[in-house]
Amino acid sequence: YRLAAVLPGRPETILGQIEFDVIDRNVEGVVLRVNDIVQIAGNIAMEDWPPGQQSDPVFSIAPIGARGLNLRTIPVHDRSFSLSVLRDRYLVGLGLPPGAYIKSIELDGKSAKPTYFDLSRVETRGSLQLLISPKGAELEVTAGSGHDPVPGAWVRLSAHPFRPQTASLTKGGLTDQYGRIKIIGIAPGKYRVFAVLEPLGRLVDKPIEE
Repeated sequence: YRLAAVLPGRPETILGQIEFDVIDRNVEGVVLRVNDIVQIAGNIAMEDWPPGQQSDPVFSIAPIGARGLNLRTIPVHDRSFSLSVLRDRYLVGLGLPPGAYIKSIELDGKSAKPTYFDLSRVETRGSLQLLISPKGAELEVTAGSGHDPVPGAWVRLSAHPFRPQTASLTKGGLTDQYGRIKIIGIAPGKYRVFAVLEPLGRLVDKPIEE
């Protein structure tokens, strides 16, 4: 089992994990591999970055499908980092400058999805390279009801179709007094934008092509 909401204190070292379903009968034959740890050395490259603005980003990972409490921040020094983690699939999160996005991820020299990496088939050691671009797209949205703008509406942009692996692409915020919001740092792809209009509580959505 994966534990969440662990109380403050010194955590136990997780030696292994496995997921399984319990339905209406006993479970037998479960084999839990311990010390199934993968060592990863990685670096973060900045593409076409203005001189003097290449500070180390905040780098975090979380197992796909895990709750936010499983988010783990990885120290980055001179855009290099190291991981010692269980063999699993991990979402990537970066505290990026405004307008930037993760352009590509390479695991052991092979292209991975730009939102996550899969360590389930890595033996014991591997390499991870992330490329950040400052040229993310911008989206301007105006929320309106009839001819009237709707200030304070919650607008959310998410990948379409949405999957747990694309959760890190979700962005959003509240509209201003004119019912407008600008979302920046959007990676190439297909998206859907949602607007929650209060007090009506209606969910309005519209697909956005790449």
